[in-house]
Amino acid sequence: MTRRFAKRAAKWNGIAVRCGGKPLDDARVQAAYAAHAARQASIRRANDRFAGCKPVTAVAKSLGMRRDDLFSWLQREDWLRRGEDGWRATGRALDGEWVVMRGAGAVSWPQITAVGFQELARRLGVSRDADSAA
Repeated sequence: MTRRFAKRAAKWNGIAVRCGGKPLDDARVQAAYAAHAARQASIRRANDRFAGCKPVTAVAKSLGMRRDDLFSWLQREDWLRRGEDGWRATGRALDGEWVVMRGAGAVSWPQITAVGFQELARRLGVSRDADSAA
């Protein structure tokens, strides 16, 4: 249990005693904390649109390709384009949910999604069981 949660539990116990109620026992506080932590983890997972995304370099390694060759292929297939500010995902790749842009503003970079990895493997004729955990 975090210190912050423990302080909140102590505060609520104090309020309960002042109002004539009985304080929460430790088991109930621990159960409340576990439920809270599970809810927060669930919310983080649901909101993490980058879960399962990998850098292009890691995807190239997983597919047994050179990094430069994969970037060339992605550019040829209109997944990425090279601009003066670096590589950017195209609208086609973003709409297909094959690529996402990580980072904020001027400092952003493309990453391949899990769906994009499977599409790459299919188009390149590589086994779908390729090491997608790289």
